[in-house]
Amino acid sequence: MSVGDELVLAVELKPDLPQDVMNVLFHINNLSLGDPNYRLETVPKHAFFEKFWDHYFNGWNAYFNGTSFISFRKKDVNEYHLTLRIVVRNGSSYIAGFLHWLAPYVVPDGFAGYTRTDVAEDIICHIHFSDNHAYYHELDLRKEIPKKTIIKLTREDGRWSIDKYK
Repeated sequence: MSVGDELVLAVELKPDLPQDVMNVLFHINNLSLGDPNYRLETVPKHAFFEKFWDHYFNGWNAYFNGTSFISFRKKDVNEYHLTLRIVVRNGSSYIAGFLHWLAPYVVPDGFAGYTRTDVAEDIICHIHFSDNHAYYHELDLRKEIPKKTIIKLTREDGRWSIDKYK
């Protein structure tokens, strides 16, 4: 059985957003709209973009109710917002990679979203951004008193890993 991993995220992006980051976000936004004509010439230098990265944003969802979507919008002069809900088959490492890449461009503002899996419904990871890093605040609801673990997303030995803080 395959695992379905869901990412729900809503963030404001920093005003000095580099053009290559905007290009990637416009690209995944257009993929979610089914626009086959939009092509991305180059991708940023980051491990997330090493292989098959863009097909995770195609809007397919068989694991959770509802619809996948992506919205990358310019709200005001130099004010960009990214809102998305995607579901990726066996995608926890791809989601971690995306958040790791995105972290330096996010305006930190507390809770930014969550990720969950269909095989561990009682464990939810709240997403926070701080100091140009992405963090999971893992909530284990199987306990009478829920347990919280703070996890920093990192990359070691070519794999996405988690560093538990507390």
